[in-house]
Amino acid sequence: MSRADTPAADKFWRKIFFLKADLPVPDQLLPELANKYQRFDLKLVEQIIKNCIKQEIRRITPVRQSTLHWVFLLEFDKKPSKTLKINVFNDFYKEYHFLLEKIVQQLLAFQKLPALQVELIDTSRISYPFDFLLMETAKGETFFTVLEKKPVWEVKLLENYGKLVAKIHQIKTSDFGHFQIGEIDQNQLIGLWQSWKKFLTLNLVRHLNICKKSGVITHNESLQIKQIFAKFINYKMNFTPVLVHGDLTLHNVFWDGDKISGLTDWEDALSGDPVYDLANLATFFALKNQYRWELFLHSYRQLAKLPSDFELRFWWYFLRISLAKTVHRNRFGYPDPKDLPPPATRIKIAVRNLNQII
Repeated sequence: MSRADTPAADKFWRKIFFLKADLPVPDQLLPELANKYQRFDLKLVEQIIKNCIKQEIRRITPVRQSTLHWVFLLEFDKKPSKTLKINVFNDFYKEYHFLLEKIVQQLLAFQKLPALQVELIDTSRISYPFDFLLMETAKGETFFTVLEKKPVWEVKLLENYGKLVAKIHQIKTSDFGHFQIGEIDQNQLIGLWQSWKKFLTLNLVRHLNICKKSGVITHNESLQIKQIFAKFINYKMNFTPVLVHGDLTLHNVFWDGDKISGLTDWEDALSGDPVYDLANLATFFALKNQYRWELFLHSYRQLAKLPSDFELRFWWYFLRISLAKTVHRNRFGYPDPKDLPPPATRIKIAVRNLNQII
């Protein structure tokens, strides 16, 4: 990456709280991009393989839904399989956070934690009209897939996950928010913001307005949430910023049958409060399988001490993340699941808990 590119990249990321909600893409284009695998020319993938790997490919498989990337599994006869990620939104931004994936995986390996090797990153768009990353494929299957097949493994997997995340949260960073692109290039993890609270309230009013316009929250609820965050701004909290993954969904962590083999998708990573990561994970369990969150937290606490004001910070972050995720779903036109309460219910859960605490 050219050092000349870093000011523009950092300027872009200073406008982003949650990329999936804040993508600078016209809303009418986003649902169309949801069915993206059918729109990608596999001949371009074959060209990358021919020029960069120089090995006969046995199979190319689109592996899973990803909001920001086309993801392909590349299988070979004589080489281990690899994963190829391609930026879906090439017309709107460069995926410099592919570099973050590489640096973090190297840092995890140095800490003797499960890590995957990133072999190639190209954001030049000289040889190919898109940004891409080529990396080692994690052995085994995602936690989500394993638990769909074998729910009895819940305790073992979530206990392992809680301990891994606790160890990751021991990795210290500097400043707050998304990382400075130029510093990533120099193997340093330094946030773009001097204030954690300024980052947390970035685009808050916009997210509230979208939620209100879509009918997810009422005008009075919007005012109530603004009052909640006004108290957040004035609240004094004390923590040392650490590496925060930002998307600890069970789709991003892999199990090889014996142990965790990898944790991927670090493009949402932040320098910030470890409680934020915990709240983010909890949003996935708020409407279903809440006991999985409790299993995870019990294991996490064996290696990491929770702050005395954990509940308050947790629900503030849970609320902020739920607002951003609701905007994400609204912009992409995702339907609500039929067998669960609407995901936006998470907003009301957070408000109710905060009203009991504050």
